[in-house]
Amino acid sequence: MTDAPALETVGLGKRWRSARGDVDAVVDVTLTVPRGAFVVVTGPSGGGKTTLLSLLVALERPTSGRVRVDGADLAAASEAERSRVRRRVGFAFQGAPQVRRLPVWENVTLALVPTGVGAAARRARALEVLGRVGLAALVDERPERLSGGELQRVALARALVTAPPVLVADEPTSNLDRASAAAVLGVLREEHARGTTVLVATHDLALLALATATYAMEAGRLRATGASPDGAAR
Repeated sequence: MTDAPALETVGLGKRWRSARGDVDAVVDVTLTVPRGAFVVVTGPSGGGKTTLLSLLVALERPTSGRVRVDGADLAAASEAERSRVRRRVGFAFQGAPQVRRLPVWENVTLALVPTGVGAAARRARALEVLGRVGLAALVDERPERLSGGELQRVALARALVTAPPVLVADEPTSNLDRASAAAVLGVLREEHARGTTVLVATHDLALLALATATYAMEAGRLRATGASPDGAAR
């Protein structure tokens, strides 16, 4: 699977059913994210960006179409196989749940527990990734005592803790002050420079400077908005 794109969708769709009627959140999206790309998706709130990202990281199942991660077809995968695929993709979403009784460092390193990494090594790894997002001082804090912006950066640290080959982030700089947003931009730039494939949904136009390809999403439909032959966004 080494030649397969990092992420790929074909005719992807997601319909939410409710008492008020059906809503097509994602409509016929075909997208290829090459390895090592930095893809930025912009668009209005409610346009389907978060749902698209949830489908890509196997948090939701599509109503139609297919998602492939490293060539693995998630539609044909068992739940155990989907879990293994998810471990190859770090994802940071707004409002990511935290285990309230655990300190920040344990929340950040939960994904390392099944791999047999000891507590001391996990805490050291947490200090490293929390330091990268400017939160090393909060390593022993409880998540319920953190602000919304701090929790957002904790979610990014948790996404980075396994050093995944693919990083997916939903609005990673929203609700952050200028200095914190700049720190997060720096982390995303560093990850991409290391060879990580990055896919970000955002309203922050500063992220466009990092992109190798840009897309806009509105009313569930995705359209390409720019990429030059050398891979730089235009």
